[in-house]
Amino acid sequence: MTMSHHLTDDFWESLGPFVPFLHELFHNQAQQLVQLQMANSALEDCALEAQSNTMDAATKAMPSIAQAIFVKV
Repeated sequence: MTMSHHLTDDFWESLGPFVPFLHELFHNQAQQLVQLQMANSALEDCALEAQSNTMDAATKAMPSIAQAIFVKV
């Protein structure tokens, strides 16, 4: 359901001859909002995956770093 469907008939009638234009505008903006929300969700998923991968790499690197420090001492 788009944002334009949440508006009352009285509201639309009060807009007079601009109703078709404004209704289309609201509809298009609502579609764009959904697309942006989907893109944002995908980006958040990528960011979480990258963070997880970084943490995994750091965890795997710790023993090697500790061994290198121990060998040099």
